[in-house]
Amino acid sequence: QVGRTADLQVIDDPAEQFRYEVDVAWATRTSPDDKARYPRADYTLGPNFLTSLAAVEGIDRAKICQVVVDVLTGRVHDIPARQTHQLRSGMGGNDPTVTAADGALYWRVSLQHKTPQARRLHYVQNHDGSVLLSSIRKHDDFRP
Repeated sequence: QVGRTADLQVIDDPAEQFRYEVDVAWATRTSPDDKARYPRADYTLGPNFLTSLAAVEGIDRAKICQVVVDVLTGRVHDIPARQTHQLRSGMGGNDPTVTAADGALYWRVSLQHKTPQARRLHYVQNHDGSVLLSSIRKHDDFRP
C-alpha cells in the first residue's frame, strides 16, 4: 500500500530508519518526471529531531515523511495547506523570528489542521540549500 511502507521498521538505527521512510515517501509521492524537476535537498537531523519524532502522538509517521519530502523538494511553499512561515519566538505576529547561529532562518510548517494542539515541523533552510530538520512540536510550542 503506497504511503504505508514507511510504517515498516526495517532498520535498527532510528536515523537510518527515518531516512529510509523519507526515501520511500519521495519515491512514491513524486512522479518520474518530477523526480528530476524536484530533487531532494541534502538534509541533516537536528539533535532534538529524533527525540521529538519518537514523542509525537496523534499523527501518522507517513504523513510526517510526506511533509518532509515537500520541504526537501522546495514544494512546501507552493502548498497553501502547509501554512509554511518563518518560526517566531512566540504567538505574536510581532515576536522576532528565530534564526540559527549563522543567520539561517527557522521555518514552521503544518503537519495537521483543525486538531487540538496540531503538530508542526520546525526546520532550517540553510544558506547552502540544505535543510536541518529541527523538531516536531505542538501548535503552541515555539522551541526550535
